[in-house]
Amino acid sequence: MRWIWDTIAGRTIVVLVAGLAISLGLSQYLYQRGMERELREGNASRLADHLIVLRETLMRLPENERDEAAHALSGGPLQLHWSPEALSVAGGTPDPTSVRIREILFERLAGLEQQQLVIGSNPDANATPGGHRTDHLTLISLALTDGTWLNMSLAQVQEPGLASPSFIGALLLLSLAVGLLSYLMSLWLTRPLRDVAKAARRIFAGAQDVTLAETGTREVRDLVAAFNDLQDRIKRLVGDRTNMLAAVSHDLRTPLTRLRLRVEGLGMKEPKESIIRDISEMESMLDATLAFIRGDASEEPVEQIDLAAMLQTIANEFEDAGQPVDLASIDNLIITARPQTMKRAIINVVQNALKHGGSARIETLKAGRDVRIVITDTGPGIPEDQLESVFAPFTRLDQSRNSTSGGHGLGLTIARIAIRLHGGDVTLANLAEGGLVATMSLPQ
Repeated sequence: MRWIWDTIAGRTIVVLVAGLAISLGLSQYLYQRGMERELREGNASRLADHLIVLRETLMRLPENERDEAAHALSGGPLQLHWSPEALSVAGGTPDPTSVRIREILFERLAGLEQQQLVIGSNPDANATPGGHRTDHLTLISLALTDGTWLNMSLAQVQEPGLASPSFIGALLLLSLAVGLLSYLMSLWLTRPLRDVAKAARRIFAGAQDVTLAETGTREVRDLVAAFNDLQDRIKRLVGDRTNMLAAVSHDLRTPLTRLRLRVEGLGMKEPKESIIRDISEMESMLDATLAFIRGDASEEPVEQIDLAAMLQTIANEFEDAGQPVDLASIDNLIITARPQTMKRAIINVVQNALKHGGSARIETLKAGRDVRIVITDTGPGIPEDQLESVFAPFTRLDQSRNSTSGGHGLGLTIARIAIRLHGGDVTLANLAEGGLVATMSLPQ
């Protein structure tokens, strides 16, 4: 359930439903308390008036007819009796309605004395099982003018509490409605944010133009405007850097060319050949550096390619050149990538395996939504503390720094940049039985 709190939709639903439950519960509580006060006041006033009318009615009747008349006037929760003596005994804890009846009777019956009104209560009478609803009995004895008594027993039912089934059902229904509306609203509000995230991934994958329309709320428009501005600044920065390095490379070629011409005019053969080799190596380093710098600003279009066919082509090219490259049997895999950039990255990793391991084996694996190109060799491997450092530009291990291995330490660097440009990564690991495994992960 962590996703509920990790998304704007989840947090919106939690906050709104919690706020709804609190506000609805508080409103229900205040409404119920207010209704209870109003009902209590109304019931007390009606009962007091009823007692006064009954008292006057019974006093007009002969004593032998009063009890029968009292029974005839009884009904529902109200039971009436006439008797020569009071049947009620003061005691118990009177409820608010009984207290209010006492106050009204003393207000409306002039000359009524304290001993002429007896109110008692029995809170345990008629209790229903389970404790969900409790009836209590109020006993009232009101003296007539001739000393006899009108006795009234009133069964009252407590109002349902806040946790009644109707309240819980209303709360669940409203929570469901608010949750659904909150989810739809959050999807609508966060759609521009998802568009920004998709555009950022497209930029990372090499898309050339991902300018977003500045729509939505003011905050979202500000975010989109900042994103578009950042994208333009990055393009200008990369373009300016590439142009500057291209100019530097061009300017360096001129003195190198003049130096080569002067050296070729020298008479000594052996020193001349050594100097020319150094000049050629400098020119090769310039070409490799410029290719590395331009690698993350390629204008090659992105398209769908068959990875299996590309790997088969690469393996055939190495086999034609006499290189021991083994390709495991794989199914067709369609990915979105820059064909030439992807091919160069794979070739660089295979060449690294051949150069330092003597052979290379290529296979593919599917891991969830990713495709992994696994290239293994049978060489000595790499020290664990240098598995990451070999990806740094111009980094070569000691055993490769000789005249036969060649290279400038940019092969793995360019491969990682190219794969990361497609949203993936390249990692190295030593095999337990010996050798090195390079894993190129790509989103399918």
